[in-house]
Amino acid sequence: MNDDIESVYYRLRRAGLVLRVERGALRVSPRNRVTPELQALIAQNRQALIAYLQSRAADARRLELISAEDLLRQSEQAEAAAIALIERIRAEVRSLPF
Repeated sequence: MNDDIESVYYRLRRAGLVLRVERGALRVSPRNRVTPELQALIAQNRQALIAYLQSRAADARRLELISAEDLLRQSEQAEAAAIALIERIRAEVRSLPF
């Protein structure tokens, strides 16, 4: 591979191509935008592009997991704060002279 794989990927994206990996194979669309020059670039970098796309997908899954964990943690913190607020309000209401 002669080029940095990220620059190859973005060059292909700027050319209007969408790249994805399906069952371990590189898929490129739309086919009518693949020029002979781009086809050669893809062929020279096929395995590196597959690895790059798989790595990006794994990173995205990790980010989704981290985001879900953060949301859960924030939800738990919000619930605890809401319970504390309810208890304070109850205590204040009980102390009101009726």
